[in-house]
Amino acid sequence: MFGPAGGALAHNPTSSSVVQSAAPVSVLDFVAQVSFTVPYRGDWDFAYFFRQNDSGHYRLIVDSNRDYALIRYDVSTGTLTDPLKSGRVEGVWNTNEGETNTLQLIVINDKADLYANGEYVTRFEVGDRTSAGSVSVVTAAYSGLFADGRGHAVRRFHGVVAG
Repeated sequence: MFGPAGGALAHNPTSSSVVQSAAPVSVLDFVAQVSFTVPYRGDWDFAYFFRQNDSGHYRLIVDSNRDYALIRYDVSTGTLTDPLKSGRVEGVWNTNEGETNTLQLIVINDKADLYANGEYVTRFEVGDRTSAGSVSVVTAAYSGLFADGRGHAVRRFHGVVAG
């Protein structure tokens, strides 16, 4: 188990790099819950990278437009897949500066369930990456979302990972 922990993720809008904070654990199955503060009104994203190891990882991204996508990154090819699954967050999703959203991800074996602000969103199939790895909270997962020149900063986050 790791947490509770918190901090800030600051992104330089001239950089194409994602900004992440990794929990110092290596897990296959876990429950992660993180609350993010909306940085500003406009385009932003929050993400979990999980089962992160030397061969790659999953990226679960949720953005200010209520869209989510699960993508897989393969280190050997250096490529991201097209979304393995995508859709929209229904229900409460806060988008005003200073408001908070809570994302919970429950990963057991080949299934991953996403909850947003306490409401069930969807289930993902994650059986093609079955090696343990780290879990990170991320911002700036979509490079196009900070083209407006603002620092793509998540002012605050706090959460816990239980494996």
